[in-house]
Amino acid sequence: VRLQNPVTAVSLQLFMPVSLCAIMLTVLVSYRAAMCASFLTVTVTVLLLSPVNPFILAVRFLTLAAITGLIVRKVTNYRTFFVRSFVGTALVILLLNCDLIFQEHRSLRELIEVGTVTGINAFASAVLALVMIFLFELVFNVSTDMSLMVLCDYNHPLLERMKREAPGTLFHSVTVATLAEDAANAIGANPLKAKAAALFHDIGKAVDHEVEGTHIEIGVDILRKSKNIEDIEAHTYELGYDCHGPYHVHDSRHTGCTARNPR
Repeated sequence: VRLQNPVTAVSLQLFMPVSLCAIMLTVLVSYRAAMCASFLTVTVTVLLLSPVNPFILAVRFLTLAAITGLIVRKVTNYRTFFVRSFVGTALVILLLNCDLIFQEHRSLRELIEVGTVTGINAFASAVLALVMIFLFELVFNVSTDMSLMVLCDYNHPLLERMKREAPGTLFHSVTVATLAEDAANAIGANPLKAKAAALFHDIGKAVDHEVEGTHIEIGVDILRKSKNIEDIEAHTYELGYDCHGPYHVHDSRHTGCTARNPR
């Protein structure tokens, strides 16, 4: 859509939050799924808007989605995700549309307006993606690498408690976590999932001298109260299904139990 106003002349490229779908699905599902969804979204958008040059617009949109998806593909931190989403989206939009922005002489005010619109698009896309990821994790019990990194933080309150009340158990859990992470890397599983499950597999031993029951039962109760049990159980189950043969996980609530080495 070509309008005479210098700002609205590239309004589609500057306003459409194309990167939102790409960065969100890259983190929640996979980069491939994000690209498939972005292709469908861009196709429908271009058909509905019927711009003057639909092919060029579609190529710009798909390039934006592809690059922003790659930028956040390996992110394991919420803050880094937000910064990369915001800065990456803004820069890619400006680079892809620099020919339209500077095709005629623009005043400083007009350039500032274009930059402001681009910044708003990038900021809104980053915020919405972060909020929607939080909601998906909460509602559908989907864990991303970013939430797994929170569980793997040695300053996590539950691990801090274990450090104070059962330092020997913490050392054991850290050792198991290191081995589990290496094993997951070797078989192509998610190392963060294995590490998170291993770190908390003996959390019940931190208070088993205070509460009746086995350390497994106590640990499950602690994790339920801290709302982490679904994450950790899900990760150990997934790791078990990824490991075929004699090494698959036997009991998801007590990692380390394998068909070859049962406890």
